[in-house]
Amino acid sequence: MFEDILRCIEAYDTITIFRHIKPDGDAYGSQWGLASYLKYRYPDKQIYCLGTQAGRNSGLFPPMDEADDDTIRRSLAIAVDTSTADRVDDQRIWMADKICKFDHHEGSEKYAAEEVVIDTQSSCAEIITMFIESIEPVKNIPQQTAIYLYAGILSDTQNFTITSCSYESLLIASKLAETGFSMSRVNYLLSRISTNVYNMTTDFRSRMVFTDNHIGYAYCDKALMDKYHVSYNDCKDLVNEFNILEELESWVLFIEDTEEHPGMFNASLRSRGCIVNKVAENFGGGGHRQAAGTRALSREECEHLLTLLDEEVTRYSREEAR
Repeated sequence: MFEDILRCIEAYDTITIFRHIKPDGDAYGSQWGLASYLKYRYPDKQIYCLGTQAGRNSGLFPPMDEADDDTIRRSLAIAVDTSTADRVDDQRIWMADKICKFDHHEGSEKYAAEEVVIDTQSSCAEIITMFIESIEPVKNIPQQTAIYLYAGILSDTQNFTITSCSYESLLIASKLAETGFSMSRVNYLLSRISTNVYNMTTDFRSRMVFTDNHIGYAYCDKALMDKYHVSYNDCKDLVNEFNILEELESWVLFIEDTEEHPGMFNASLRSRGCIVNKVAENFGGGGHRQAAGTRALSREECEHLLTLLDEEVTRYSREEAR
């Protein structure tokens, strides 16, 4: 399964690793985990982690590398955790001599010469770990490599709580933990928030709206961010504030995209069972069956999305009742 990408890696002296825009913990963890391992395995190769946008870093990951156009042109580019070509952060990836991809999203678009896409895995970091395991025992890799990958898994599985998380996710994570790092420390760094974010979260909870059809939603707009002096990245995890509410079947967080599309909203959709990525696809988005997203929606489009989600929840409920 990994042989073709491994052959590509061994054939190039320069490797550039890309991830998606507005990176999350899995994008960072997969990118830096792969880079860290390749630097250990192939010390004579030049390895670069590239990206122009910052995500919620939590202090776990280094700043992005810099590479000029000539470096990228002679490189093997590897995209991680990026399902579609337009979501690659730093579009200079298309300058590369050859492109490979690791991904875990359902319906992932084919845009690389060699691809490994396993949509049954709950994180891309799991796939990177599986790739490493095809070469050598994971317990032998550098501890820092394991930390990056474990953080990616922990982030995308929301501490092993999402529906796509399986025994295999735990098994892969346990192999990384064999390197001896502090799991509690990684969890703390991923979870910690500032007092400003804490206070904003309290305010945000009062803004949640709940429908009769077991859907919850809320808007996080610029006014809320400005009130508490927080950034877009600080708000992304607010979608998880819904997931402990027993009455909900599905929930949506609408965050104003203050950086690229002021006045427009990016939507994060989650569910306990109904298929939300099909709803997101109506607006140019996508993702997993129970975790998806889409970008740059007007208020009217947000309301339309909620209507389609209501229809999907109804369909799923009827199907479950049979």
